[in-house]
Amino acid sequence: MECQNCQDREEHTCDNQMTGTYNGVIRHGHIQTNLGHTCGGYSRSQTVNERYCISIPDSYPLEAAGPVFCAGITMYSPLSHWGAVKGGMNVGIIGIGGLGQMGIKLAKAMGNNVTAISTSLNKKEHALKIGADRFVLSTDKESMDGAANSLDLVLNTISAEHQLGPYLSLLKRDGKLVQLGFVLGNHQVSQFPLMMKRLTIAGSLIGGMLKTQECMDFCAKHNIILDTKMITNKDLDQVYKILDAKNDQAVRYVLDIEKCN
Repeated sequence: MECQNCQDREEHTCDNQMTGTYNGVIRHGHIQTNLGHTCGGYSRSQTVNERYCISIPDSYPLEAAGPVFCAGITMYSPLSHWGAVKGGMNVGIIGIGGLGQMGIKLAKAMGNNVTAISTSLNKKEHALKIGADRFVLSTDKESMDGAANSLDLVLNTISAEHQLGPYLSLLKRDGKLVQLGFVLGNHQVSQFPLMMKRLTIAGSLIGGMLKTQECMDFCAKHNIILDTKMITNKDLDQVYKILDAKNDQAVRYVLDIEKCN
């Protein structure tokens, strides 16, 4: 709580390292568990400093709150930071998995024109259903050409190996492409389109506690709720097999800790 980042309420960027939500080393004594490390959503309970508590409005279903603190804040933070929270922007969301679906709903509720971008045509119907104004098939040249120079802000949620270069063509002058999905391989980017249109490539990771509360309140106000499926510990092996095969499920799996044994 002492570095400049923490004082700016961007605790996740702490100069002295944050304590991760799951399997995290407890670094600063602001969290207590009976195992000495954090257990995330597998916890029945844990004790935290009040600064790290989030108030969930009574109107919001508890089972849907968990995804808000992960997918929700991951998308809300860059939308807020780069001005989309004020509305009136053309926002693109690459990848229509858990992050992408939340991004579409948030960006639309903020009053933006939203373009869903995916390698799978099967995602089109669902993307439009949850709020996207337009769908772009990134593997189709005609579809990509039709959306060229149309977006102010693009949030890239893809976590599989890929190159971001082709998506730069979608940006207008002064457009921004924000990397959100973890990819271990290097991206190869030509500087020519960056120079010609004064483009920006940036990155973002979750968000601070004040911004997380803001995201929670926004979701409650606009009734932004992801589809969830309650599971117990007996379902975990099968769920992980599903997610490992292709993590683009339209449903968020939520562990019902009270029914686990």
